[in-house]
Amino acid sequence: MSRRLPPISTLRALEAAARCLSFTKAAKQLNVTQSAISHQIKLLEDLWGLKMFERRGQRLIVTRAGQDMADVAREFFSRIDTTLDSLRAVSPRQPLRLDTFTLPGDVTLD
Repeated sequence: MSRRLPPISTLRALEAAARCLSFTKAAKQLNVTQSAISHQIKLLEDLWGLKMFERRGQRLIVTRAGQDMADVAREFFSRIDTTLDSLRAVSPRQPLRLDTFTLPGDVTLD
């Protein structure tokens, strides 16, 4: 496993920021602060040595690297969601049934 894999929360931040073209809108969607999104993006940039976004005045521009990685993150989350849905359809949750018994000589607590 690569040591350069970031926490999933940073991938969520990248995907949302790239889709929204706004750290503020991404933060609202993920129920975190704008500062949290900014810090997560910085962590990715430092970890991978790639610039994910550029600022041009008030505009946020996704770099080619940022868009490529956001696309990978989006596909990753989509595949996990699809796989979980199919697994749940095959084996839905069923209640767990436990039977217990006491052997002669066992101590019971009241």
